[in-house]
Amino acid sequence: MKFTINSILLLSAFILVGCCKEKEPAIPYFDFVIYWEGLQEDGSAEADVFDKNWKASAYILPAFDDPNFFSIYLETYTNEGFLREQVAFGALNAMVGKYEIVFDTSKNYSDKIINGVYSQYTDDGDVLYGGYQIDKDYDNVLYIDKVDTINHLMEGRFNLMFDLDEADYDKDLARKVLFENGKFSVKI
Repeated sequence: MKFTINSILLLSAFILVGCCKEKEPAIPYFDFVIYWEGLQEDGSAEADVFDKNWKASAYILPAFDDPNFFSIYLETYTNEGFLREQVAFGALNAMVGKYEIVFDTSKNYSDKIINGVYSQYTDDGDVLYGGYQIDKDYDNVLYIDKVDTINHLMEGRFNLMFDLDEADYDKDLARKVLFENGKFSVKI
């Protein structure tokens, strides 16, 4: 069989492209329940989770010990209005830019690195059912794209992957949860 230089180059290009393609995170399918997004009076969020459109209410709270920083909360609820899920990240300042999301509850506030957690609650919202920490091997990011001080509005995007805390492995919960193509809009 005779190979030409062009055939060898073309085959090499295919192999090179195949090797360089970014590896998708390995997340086994889970029948993820979508809960009610709430009233969304202070803001809203949405993302793709297990190929479903996840929607949530959004709001901010100032940091307990530094009013120059705040946290963003994204929450879903039962039809009766009880808390079911909460994604929280902060504390951050209201500056446009990219923020790396990590698991760090030390309250050492930084301009570009912030804490992120995800929690699921029992159906009456008063007991933590599943705790998740940020996946250290994923590029977890939050972008603040717009801060409108005249209309008191902040908009942004996020991609986050969470790992189930080992203490909750015995529960019927996904071991990993990926929030892709997320976006939010919240009053400031």
